[in-house]
Amino acid sequence: MSDATFSRPLSSEPLAAHSLLQKPVSDDRLAWRAYWQAHQQPWRTEPEIGQARQDVLQSHARLSANIAQGIFPFKGVQLTRADIEWLIAAREEGRRRLEEDSARQRLPGLDLRGADLRSTDVGALNLAGLPLARVRIGLARNEWKGRDATLLQAASSNMDGVDFFEAHLEGACLAGASLNAADLRLVHGEGADLRYARLEHANLSGALFEGANLTGALLDHVYFTGCQLGSAKLVHARLNGATLFGAQLQGAFLVEVEAKGANFTGSQLAGADLRKANLQGASFLGANLRGADLSQANLEGAVFVGAQLEGANLTAVRLAGRERVGPSLLDVQWGATRLSVVDWSQIEMLGDEAHIAQREKAIDAMEAKGEWKKAMWANRQVSHVLHQQGLYEEAAYFAQRAEALRSHAFTPL
Repeated sequence: MSDATFSRPLSSEPLAAHSLLQKPVSDDRLAWRAYWQAHQQPWRTEPEIGQARQDVLQSHARLSANIAQGIFPFKGVQLTRADIEWLIAAREEGRRRLEEDSARQRLPGLDLRGADLRSTDVGALNLAGLPLARVRIGLARNEWKGRDATLLQAASSNMDGVDFFEAHLEGACLAGASLNAADLRLVHGEGADLRYARLEHANLSGALFEGANLTGALLDHVYFTGCQLGSAKLVHARLNGATLFGAQLQGAFLVEVEAKGANFTGSQLAGADLRKANLQGASFLGANLRGADLSQANLEGAVFVGAQLEGANLTAVRLAGRERVGPSLLDVQWGATRLSVVDWSQIEMLGDEAHIAQREKAIDAMEAKGEWKKAMWANRQVSHVLHQQGLYEEAAYFAQRAEALRSHAFTPL
């Protein structure tokens, strides 16, 4: 279907109807910014592209897409920020001319499927602050389902390193896109489709991605600091080494996610679905996991110091591997969480104890004593909560571990 809403932007029409400010005749960026501000397009920063380029883009925009044949209006066309600014403005003018508001709302976003958006020798493509809500740079699920997987690749774009700082990507379709090392800080991406996208080493700090779909996405070493991901879908996603410090993940779906060594410190995961997740070595220091489903998750070497686990489902969790070292559990808030569903015999020692045993020679004696005390308290706390739930044999084991650590904790210097 061709893009019937495509029209020339306001900036191509006579200026008298809009402003006394004259259109710049040079490429003076400051003059152009002032001009765009006066025309209620503050997101535009570039000089307007020439008429010849406008005609080229207009001809592409009016082409019909053929998904089965991998044909898209801008496939293989290298686009600059100035190009995309002009396309957005042209499209918005076409939307403005539609009589019914409901018709405007039903319109899909700008179709950039298959476009060449790669960084150049000049640097990364700068799309910061652009209004790209519902932009299409990938196939929607109904377009891709049942088709050859290569079509998803044909419709997606390589956007490695692209700067999307503070851009609006609400409802955008970026399925299968390559966004490695991209700057997505403070982006508005609510409801965006990022299925199977590649975002390794990307920065999403402070971004809004509530309800977004990141199923199967590659998110290793991504920065999600303070990112809003409530109710987002990250099923089968890979988050190894990712930083989610203070991230909001309430009600998020992280079923079978691989997040080895990820940092969830201070994150909000209340009601999150983490069934069968691989959380080996992950840190949940001070995190809120109230009501989270961790059934069959791998918690080997994970850190839950100060975490809130009230009401969490711990059925059949894996606590330790061959070395039988469990997670770190000092000051965990258990509440009424059922601990009888956990096989505590997997653990020979808690991670709290293993941690200080490894570090003792690298720190001074006073600090070591403090760490041994914490390990002792962790074992006592676990013993206490197990005893409260009638798990007396398990409680006795951790009580014995705590007693064995007293000599380390209270030996005179």
